[in-house]
Amino acid sequence: MQELNKIELLSIRGGLTGTMVNAMARLVDSLLEAGRSLGSGLRRIITGTLCPL
Repeated sequence: MQELNKIELLSIRGGLTGTMVNAMARLVDSLLEAGRSLGSGLRRIITGTLCPL
């Protein structure tokens, strides 16, 4: 097995993998859901339609 030298190591390029794309999509989805929850909570507080605990 041949070891790579420093120049060869610096020339390695990576791309977007399916795992990275999936993680970014899940992050965006989580942020959108958090925004919806926050907006819904604020709307319920402002309109006074909170459920009694």
